[in-house]
Amino acid sequence: MKNNIRLVAGCLALGLIGSAQAITFSGVTSTASPFGVTLVGSNAAGFQTPAFFLSGAGVKAESFTWTVTATPGFFLTGFRVIPNGAHRNGEVLFDIAHNEGVASSTSSNPGSSLTLINGYSRSLSGTQTSYTTTGRIKLTGNASDSFVKLTSFVIAYDEQPVPEPATLTALGLGAAALLRRKGGRK
Repeated sequence: MKNNIRLVAGCLALGLIGSAQAITFSGVTSTASPFGVTLVGSNAAGFQTPAFFLSGAGVKAESFTWTVTATPGFFLTGFRVIPNGAHRNGEVLFDIAHNEGVASSTSSNPGSSLTLINGYSRSLSGTQTSYTTTGRIKLTGNASDSFVKLTSFVIAYDEQPVPEPATLTALGLGAAALLRRKGGRK
């Protein structure tokens, strides 16, 4: 009986530990100036891009890298790019690769009014727990009156437990019940 209680307690502790962790980001670099990185909740990083704007015709680009690692016992299933910025008579291109090809998105505004930059989301295939990520942001001004500015953007990741902590708990409880039943027959 004492061993059964330890087994159940251990499974419950695994479930609690697994749900208390968070996704981590490391090794953030960029080509221009280092992005200021702020964790936003347990699954996202916010990247500050001070003075990253373009006025008039032309192109301005920035490349970056980082490593993202899932919560222990989880794998990464997808990500969302949530930008904070606006453009007029120009476009913003996001190219982000997670070891499996580039996920691109272009936010375009050919008009003369200022509009918000669009974000996007993508799925990640497989059951990887960590990715080395590379990316590029390109601002393009199409005319002399173009204005494109990206103040910041957030990369939010989705993850899935493998196996789910609740499943571990249920398996532990089932095993404890079987051991108890087996012990009662002697």
